[in-house]
Amino acid sequence: MELVYLKDNFMFWNQKLASLPSEIQQKFGILSQSSVHLGLGELFCSAPNQVASQGKDLVSLTVPDHEVTNDRLVAHFSPRALYEYLDEQYELHESNGGCDSASACSSPEEEDVEVDEEASSDDESVSTDPHFGYNSDALSDDDEYNEMEPAVVEMVAVPAPAAITRDPTVNWELLDRKHRELQRRGRCQDAMYDITDDLALVQLVRRHKLPLSTVKDFSEWAHNAVRKRRDYFQGKPTTYGQIISRLHNQLGLESSNEFKPHLINWLPDEKPITIYVRPFLACVFELLENPQNVGPGGRNISLPHPTDPYCCKPDVEPDHVSELHHGKWWSETWERLCDPEKKEILVPIILYMDGVTTDDNGKLKVTPLNMTLGIFNTMTRRRASAHTVKYYHPDEMAEAAFHQQTTKGVHNVQNLHRGLARAMEDFKELCDSAEPVAWKLPYAGRMWDVRLKFSIAFVIGDSVQHDPLCGKYVKYHGIQRMCRHCNCRSDDIDDPAVARHATLYKPWMLDPNDPERDAEFFRSISHYPIHNAFHDLCFGSNQWNIHLASPAELLHTVQKGPSARIPEHTAHLIKNGSEMTLDETTAAEAKVNVRSTISGLDILGKKIGILLCRQSDRDKPRTKFKNSLFSTAKKAGHEHAGVCLNLLLAMLTDRGRQLLLEERRLSQQFLENQIYVTELCLQVEEWLKLESYNKEEMEPRRIEAAFDHFVTMYSQICDRDGSGTKTLKTHLPLHMHQYIAMWGPPTGWDSGPSESHHKTQVKLPAKNTQRREVNFTAQVSKRYHESVVIRKGESENQQIYHTDSSVSHNRKRHNGNLFLKGARFEVGSTLRGRSAMRWTSKDNVGKQAFPESVLSFICNILLPITSFRDGQERCIQGYTEMNSTFNDDEGDYTIFRAHPNYRSNSGQTCDIWYDWAMFHLPELFEEEDDVEFVPGRILSFVEVGELVGPSGYRGIGIEPSRPHCVVQLFEDPPTSDFRRSDTEGDYSQLVQWGKLERGLFLIPCNKVVRPAIVVPNIPPIERNRRQTNNNDINRREASVDPIGGFFVVLNRKEWARQFTRLIMDE
Repeated sequence: MELVYLKDNFMFWNQKLASLPSEIQQKFGILSQSSVHLGLGELFCSAPNQVASQGKDLVSLTVPDHEVTNDRLVAHFSPRALYEYLDEQYELHESNGGCDSASACSSPEEEDVEVDEEASSDDESVSTDPHFGYNSDALSDDDEYNEMEPAVVEMVAVPAPAAITRDPTVNWELLDRKHRELQRRGRCQDAMYDITDDLALVQLVRRHKLPLSTVKDFSEWAHNAVRKRRDYFQGKPTTYGQIISRLHNQLGLESSNEFKPHLINWLPDEKPITIYVRPFLACVFELLENPQNVGPGGRNISLPHPTDPYCCKPDVEPDHVSELHHGKWWSETWERLCDPEKKEILVPIILYMDGVTTDDNGKLKVTPLNMTLGIFNTMTRRRASAHTVKYYHPDEMAEAAFHQQTTKGVHNVQNLHRGLARAMEDFKELCDSAEPVAWKLPYAGRMWDVRLKFSIAFVIGDSVQHDPLCGKYVKYHGIQRMCRHCNCRSDDIDDPAVARHATLYKPWMLDPNDPERDAEFFRSISHYPIHNAFHDLCFGSNQWNIHLASPAELLHTVQKGPSARIPEHTAHLIKNGSEMTLDETTAAEAKVNVRSTISGLDILGKKIGILLCRQSDRDKPRTKFKNSLFSTAKKAGHEHAGVCLNLLLAMLTDRGRQLLLEERRLSQQFLENQIYVTELCLQVEEWLKLESYNKEEMEPRRIEAAFDHFVTMYSQICDRDGSGTKTLKTHLPLHMHQYIAMWGPPTGWDSGPSESHHKTQVKLPAKNTQRREVNFTAQVSKRYHESVVIRKGESENQQIYHTDSSVSHNRKRHNGNLFLKGARFEVGSTLRGRSAMRWTSKDNVGKQAFPESVLSFICNILLPITSFRDGQERCIQGYTEMNSTFNDDEGDYTIFRAHPNYRSNSGQTCDIWYDWAMFHLPELFEEEDDVEFVPGRILSFVEVGELVGPSGYRGIGIEPSRPHCVVQLFEDPPTSDFRRSDTEGDYSQLVQWGKLERGLFLIPCNKVVRPAIVVPNIPPIERNRRQTNNNDINRREASVDPIGGFFVVLNRKEWARQFTRLIMDE
């Protein structure tokens, strides 16, 4: 057995071994450099005159699986990888008198060392080591590798591999792992790259808990900075404060635009504290100077006259209501404050105030006072850039800790108004002086010299914030009057007939300095005797001041009011139905199966919510929830509509009727009433979201009658534990006609967009503070002003920050009418005449295919009539998706899917996605005058080629060279009157019903007119029960009246139209 050791520098031996003659390489089994690369930590084993196929680690040396030829084992080592191991063997050899081991010295059959005379004859003066075969003097650190003499390759006689042992004191596993790391580092292209800066950057990101994507952002910023300014990183490091100071100087900003400290006395100890307020005109100029707010050519400015900004009324009255100036407050205030001859125009001020907690524990609360300008149109006012912060009100609980006396509710309300009075002090002075502000306003494509006059239009917020602004009690239980607008008593708050005659509050009615209005008077109207800061401010023609200019809006009045309480009312009906009566009719015969009914209805509603997720009409509320539908936890305000929709469909299904009518024994009249009020809440919510209304339907008397009907139905049908429907959210819709008459459409004072701005105006600045109660408000104010400076710098230096104010964030647009896309497949017939398909993409090979009935239908209908070229494969091309645009979608495309295994390969039912669509097929339903569209389920999309001749199927023509879809159609147009009912009108106003026709249709894709929402009717559970003569049981089973089929949910625009019809009928 022979073992060859090669020990020296890695690069040196690669070069020297490759320069040896080929006969020597073959004799000793040296691998050529072209076949392998000797690497650090590698071991190549082969017999002489053979080439090793792969490398082995050092550990394999002791494993008896080496290739042995003629009892010879020749191992070629890469030297540096075995440096330490060979040193140990050399020391062992010297200590044993020139032998490798004790066993080798005692062996009587030791062979002489064979020396390659041809290799050593080149330089006889070189002293060779008998064990390693290299010149030890040549390995000094001062010599270069290319000047070293070639070492002599020695063949050393050693025992069998089993006799080679390792020193037990050496951690060979750790040594091998280190050698492999060196090998990978040596092969890496960046082996000489200094990673110190990279590690520092990663540690910086981890220390500050930044997203991992910021590493790339920092690197790109550094490259861009050096590319534009090579001296950017020279000198001392730049601080954050220096950058802000540079921006101030570069943009020419004045220090007067910053938040300024002011002192106010804080109750109850009258202790002076510091608040921070921005100047009013600084806020106005910030909003008007932003090009995103104004728009190109003043496109986002909305004034009464379309071309003349000095006119307060248009030449022709518009037939729709969509903006703030469509209300009477604008024109009346304009005529009172502005003089057209002086080029004065009205600029309404819209305030927003709401408390925000900046941590998860509810501490460090701050209340910003935001403002925007009413001359911006409604869509522009939804943007965060159209709002700015004027004042941050301190946290009441944090300030109360520094006072000795106990802080009461009246103290908190009065402190709020003291802060508002100081914050709006400059606004009051500007309005009292009657001096306008000169400005150049872009409007109607040109610049106009105007003089701005200001007045407060209204204050947006929720009831929790509106009530202190009006000076009313914040609590709602045990008080005599809940409403902040009128003096309606709490016992009559849900009665429209009584509330209609209530008196609206005016500022002089709530004057605490009036001797006739003592503490008992204010207690009787549930108000605090405070000095209201808004009573001194200009509200234009609004004589009721803040007491009407705090309108109830969609989010807190409807979405978090009736819509959120519908599930609670449904559960109350199931639980206490036996105790509820209406028109001498009891809701339930007995209190049975309460828990099972609620649980079954919850499971049924969730199942329907899952079915609603995969629909072609994606303009619908969220319907998939993990927790119970009867719980309001973990649900945002806009998500309660999805819960109501789930419960509505659950009550309409056969299984839902079985739960409620048969098992729970509810009265059918109460079930129909619950369905009606649920649909009514959905209609009101969608109507309040409309951006434009017909002027005829916006008449105050019509709006008043419609919302009186809504409150009446809601209060009579719905009931719940506690105060029932006698709540403020039930009463506030009765004032909706007054809001609309004053300020136009309800979308103008919706607080939903304003609440979303808390992220940038409060929470983000609060993260960059020390979070100490002493200076928290001051630091938040400073951080917000710095963000304003940064945004201004971005807008004026778009080339540096790569921003564009004209970028639209709308959905992706497509110019074509329709086109097929998605996964591609081919359908054809096999040699045995069976229909089959194949996916053209390798990623889909082996996945679930379309049903056999669909494939057979495509082959039987299209293959005989399709014209194929010579040599062309007889197959039909198909796709799983279609993109289509419609006239009313403003260029947005709708995706229709027909996929047997959408993004999955499990083959389960939940993976199937077959969209529904509405088809315009006058050739099938020409006798029905009032029917326009018919729903159908799309099972596949196919590309029809050239046809042999004119063709059609089941009365529908097949168009050549056009995409078609395989569809299951309704046998009749869907209807809304699908059940027997004692009430007049349709059984449902938002849901229609129909059945599928047998067989399939092949319909051109251009017959699709709009998306649809269709869910199957969940059937009742069949029970094996003996026939009985019990009339009550038979009557309850008959009341279920199973109909099967499918339910068609009308689109959300139709929900709003249903309430519009109610308004017009009043």
